[in-house]
Amino acid sequence: MRFSKGYFAAFPIDFLNVYKDSKFFLAAKDLVHYIAKEKIPSREIQLQEILFFAVYLMSEERPTNRAQHLRYLRRRRIGEKEHPFSVCLERLSDIAGFNLTDDDIFLFHIYQTFKRIHLGNEFNTETLNSSMLQHLPFYETNPLFQTLEKLVAETFSKIPLIFSKLNVLEIFTLFQAAILRRKNKHVIQAALVCRTYYEKDYIREVLKYHFGNQLAISTLDSSSVDLISEYEEFDLVISTDLNQSSKLIGHLQAINVSAFPTGAELMEIRQFIRDHFFEQIGLDKELIYPFEK
Repeated sequence: MRFSKGYFAAFPIDFLNVYKDSKFFLAAKDLVHYIAKEKIPSREIQLQEILFFAVYLMSEERPTNRAQHLRYLRRRRIGEKEHPFSVCLERLSDIAGFNLTDDDIFLFHIYQTFKRIHLGNEFNTETLNSSMLQHLPFYETNPLFQTLEKLVAETFSKIPLIFSKLNVLEIFTLFQAAILRRKNKHVIQAALVCRTYYEKDYIREVLKYHFGNQLAISTLDSSSVDLISEYEEFDLVISTDLNQSSKLIGHLQAINVSAFPTGAELMEIRQFIRDHFFEQIGLDKELIYPFEK
């Protein structure tokens, strides 16, 4: 379509000299037979078209072995402490409150994102067509979005990379996903204290139904409540009888529930799980989905 209208790629000669022995030109050798020579006015323009097409395709390239690629990233890219990619990951980890390079999914995708942005900037071959665009006006005023926008612009200023708002939104979602992935793996050590065995059995299953693996539940009877303070193994006490709560450690959260836990009681437990996680990583929970503020 571009050929028929007389539109052709145009790269400076110095630029072509830099990339003439690159993997893009090696791939282009296999593409030359598919370029319609009669529609291209010169050999020089033909070479540029081949390069453009090769880069366009290879900017979407994905490693065939993810585990091997992750080893490469950790040994080479992250190992280069002064490299902008390594610096950026370190600064992102500082914001998150934990080491994001331990998250294989985040590390794999964030590198692919930066690589695509770099190629898109250098060759003007941006191919991202995102359904997120319609949501951009809602999130570009988010303080975390603005922090990430400033961070990536500063970190990659020496390369340089130009990040569009949509690029930042993509990084924003990857960061959000990493936080939520960590949160979904977060486990609260909970002591369930009940008066009777049937209360204990029923409430334990109700809690498992609503909170799954987020609560590691140990069941105790009321006479054992002093053990909670003695061994300091728990983050939360859930009980149908908190009359002996004075025996609990002062800073240990205790939530009273009825024999048939109500929605309000379950919401209080859910809120504690959420607050406990964000207190541990030191991140404002209002900046992370579901953006309740």
